[in-house]
Amino acid sequence: NQPEQTKRLRKFGIQEAARMVGKSAPTIRQAESSDPRFEALGATERDGAGHRVYTLTRINRYRKLFGTEKVRPAGSQAIRCIVTNFKGGAGKTTTAIHLAQKCALEGYRVLMVDLDPQASSTLFFGLIPDVDPAETIGDVLVDNPAAIESVIRQTYFTGVDLVPSNLTLQNAELILANPGHNQAEELGINPVDRLLHALDTVDELYDVIIMDCGPNLGIMTLNAIRACTGLLMPMHPMMADFASAVLYSQ
Repeated sequence: NQPEQTKRLRKFGIQEAARMVGKSAPTIRQAESSDPRFEALGATERDGAGHRVYTLTRINRYRKLFGTEKVRPAGSQAIRCIVTNFKGGAGKTTTAIHLAQKCALEGYRVLMVDLDPQASSTLFFGLIPDVDPAETIGDVLVDNPAAIESVIRQTYFTGVDLVPSNLTLQNAELILANPGHNQAEELGINPVDRLLHALDTVDELYDVIIMDCGPNLGIMTLNAIRACTGLLMPMHPMMADFASAVLYSQ
């Protein structure tokens, strides 16, 4: 068979769904058959063998009805995690993608910000990275950080939104580093603080914000460092990688 043109998140059997919801399978069956709140969601989907299957969207609704959903504490800030390293091939993008997917499976609202012109995270979340430059984070950081919501896209993976990237992000890297073109005076925002201001405008919409950086310490990565509340640095267990990490931390 030919592969589908659109990526889709798989569905989950009742045992998997029960573990994700935090209730037993019999409890879920009982609720579906006798609780009007669950009945209002419509009939449970079945696979070809007649077994119950659940989308992540439905699982999240069950979490809400059972009171097991993850709720961000009032007044708290979204976790902002960057995945970064000097070195290419260290597993940054793989780590960022798996972290975003795991958080979404747990029921958290996730924003993935692709800051790497290679756009691997953009591709893995189902978007071919040939989007218009105005639809990436680059123009937003140069012209108007408050406009970040206009470039956020839903992905096929329930619970994960994406700010896409492509090769033109390298242009923004150069512009932001140029005092004659970065509009620091017009905007009143230091070019290294642009992403921080942008994320502040959408902070209430997400529980976890993950930033996938390129293998460098360019101005995009510096923006991510300024905006983050935590940092992950994947590395291979080799001397050169440890030495690079030490230099990075300095």
